[in-house]
Amino acid sequence: MRTLRLAALVLLCACSAFAGGKVYPQVTHRPRLTFDGRDVAHTQRQVARINAQVEPWAGAYRSLRALAENGVRVAHGAHPWKQQPDKWVALYGQEATNGRIAAAQAQVAWLYLQGCDPPWLPLPKLPGEASPEGWLKQRAGLARQTIEGMYDAWPCWKGFGVINRGIVMADSLTMHCVAYDLLAALPASWRGSLDASERRLVALASDVRQWFGAIDLENNNHSLRVASGLGVAALTLNTYDRHRFFKPGTWYTRPKGWLKRAERVTHPTRRGSDLRYQGRTGAWAEGSSYYHYALDLVLPYAYAYERTLRDEPGRVRLLQSDLLNELMTWPIELRRPDGKRPAVDNSVAFHDVLPCFFQNQLPAGVRSAADRARFLWDVRKSGVGLGGARAAFLIAAFDPSPAELLAADQAQAPDPGKRPTRFLERQGAAVLRTDWGPDAAHVMVQAQHGELRKRGTGHASVDNGAFAFYAHGDVITVDPGYFGFSQVTKTNRGEHRSLVLVDGKAPKPAHLRLGFLGWVSGGEDTHLIQGPRTQAGAQVRSAEVQSRYCKASIARTLALVETRYLLVEDRCSARRAKTFTTQVQANAGARHNRPLSVQGLQVSYASKAQARLTAVGAASNAALSVTTSVRESRTGDGADGHEAIEYSARGKQVRFLTAVAVAKPGGAAPAVSAVNAPGDAIALRVEVDGAVDLIVSNPGGATVLIPAQSGAGAVRTSQALAIVSFRGGQGQVLWAAGPGATTLP
Repeated sequence: MRTLRLAALVLLCACSAFAGGKVYPQVTHRPRLTFDGRDVAHTQRQVARINAQVEPWAGAYRSLRALAENGVRVAHGAHPWKQQPDKWVALYGQEATNGRIAAAQAQVAWLYLQGCDPPWLPLPKLPGEASPEGWLKQRAGLARQTIEGMYDAWPCWKGFGVINRGIVMADSLTMHCVAYDLLAALPASWRGSLDASERRLVALASDVRQWFGAIDLENNNHSLRVASGLGVAALTLNTYDRHRFFKPGTWYTRPKGWLKRAERVTHPTRRGSDLRYQGRTGAWAEGSSYYHYALDLVLPYAYAYERTLRDEPGRVRLLQSDLLNELMTWPIELRRPDGKRPAVDNSVAFHDVLPCFFQNQLPAGVRSAADRARFLWDVRKSGVGLGGARAAFLIAAFDPSPAELLAADQAQAPDPGKRPTRFLERQGAAVLRTDWGPDAAHVMVQAQHGELRKRGTGHASVDNGAFAFYAHGDVITVDPGYFGFSQVTKTNRGEHRSLVLVDGKAPKPAHLRLGFLGWVSGGEDTHLIQGPRTQAGAQVRSAEVQSRYCKASIARTLALVETRYLLVEDRCSARRAKTFTTQVQANAGARHNRPLSVQGLQVSYASKAQARLTAVGAASNAALSVTTSVRESRTGDGADGHEAIEYSARGKQVRFLTAVAVAKPGGAAPAVSAVNAPGDAIALRVEVDGAVDLIVSNPGGATVLIPAQSGAGAVRTSQALAIVSFRGGQGQVLWAAGPGATTLP
């Protein structure tokens, strides 16, 4: 009897296996990944915009046309990738480029059949032909040949080098699938048989599924990009049916299995989802650049998934999820006045096109109208286009109405009614911002802790309370950026950021290799402290952060005073005397050819791009010294060095007051100097933009009198920290923290 039951079970499994691996077999329309063959109204909207040369659609079409006309496919057999230092990046990078060329060729041909023949960019014609159809058929044939000749393997058995480059291989798989999908929508007489192309795509997707376990434990951009490529392949080849239980060679050829894996890895709420693992705090644990790199393939997959399966009730609502919409909101809240995302962890500053994917008109294409409006505001104010590697997706996905475009262009802020300063405890940051305009001052303060810090693993940087300052259209103090992981140690240490060193040290970063497995996560927590020092005032925006490392406690208060200067108070304590060093990473010096000038404790410089006149000065309750030293940095404009300004003092209880003052364009050079103060108080004088400010740090609470200075009257205070401004002989208390009072005697 037991034998009969076993035989029945085997027979049942075999019968199930013979049913094949189709997924959503009822979906048969083409195209489906970018445009939707069923949605004529959407297609005609985009075609009309292109024909009328409306931006940014015209720019996207222009970039596609350039690829379709001038893109040169390099076959892997003719490419010298084996001689390259990182041969798998060279191979898959070229394959991804080939895929983009093929997708552009197929998309231009398909758009022509929908009426897209812009008079401002006439389509080429073959000699002797009156119509561009011959040329378009030629392009379609070239696209088919590209897919037929693609490198269709991910040979992970060759070791870490190829496993680690699945992130690039997934780009190739995605874009070759886009080309196939668009070719399948063309008449057969235009593109020929796609059987060989299908076999190539199936071979690569099957390899991906077979070897997915090699990156399944990474929980980061690697697994997410590879899973997204696999999901796009499943949507493209959903009716492929060659899987047979008794043929092991077909076990990984199931589109149903491909999509199941993609859904698991990218699910917004399920435990075990890598997308949830990285983003459930509302920030991307690996930092801002890896947020963009991972979602560069996740969002095309999510858009194609919703576009293809919008009528299927069992689908995952990815674009509508809280997780993705909060992840889109996070970098907008961090954004600099120039529209770029500031660097977080192993990152550089960059413009972000990802919010464009949420401007679709799909019923479940965004969480809410408020999210959609916020994302569109950012896109319009940042001036991003729809070109680049995902132009084939963006030219279809970006579809706001004229009314939405007008509202975004007229809005002054992404969230009307909310103050521009942001305190993001869950996301580990504070953003001090004067307004949302291009001339605003902006301070990014890092305060990562707990899950967010630990899950960044090997891509997390040491940034306890670190800041970067942007004002008057230029970077004043820098985050050092990122040269790529092979050179990560040049920019991810504590000495590379504007934070406090203890005896020359900071928390250790994650282990270079073991950190990715979560064994050695590195760093120490920093917390944003809610209270009187964390507030968004009209003239002063401030935040307090606290952390403990190297057997010392560091409490830091940062105050952005109008657009004139950034004030930093550091309160450092330890059981034994230590040398504390507060650092300012200047956007000058070294190879910038904008030298630093040191006069006493004041360091002056002109910022790199716009030559904004800047002065940095400090005061301390202990003997203070200043040095400068060269640091590596990559600001997003290329690999450049800069110089760090280092103020050091020794003791068990050490305080620093540091001010970074920057003059408005055409203004006089600012000045920052220490002022004699009684008792344990310390004080600074800051002169910039026609005002003279006195800042007093007085944590003891005793009443102290700061005598009158040039351009400023006397100040009496019993408060822990006070900022008083004098302009034209009139004084005003701008900001104060702690019990007591601050007066002008």
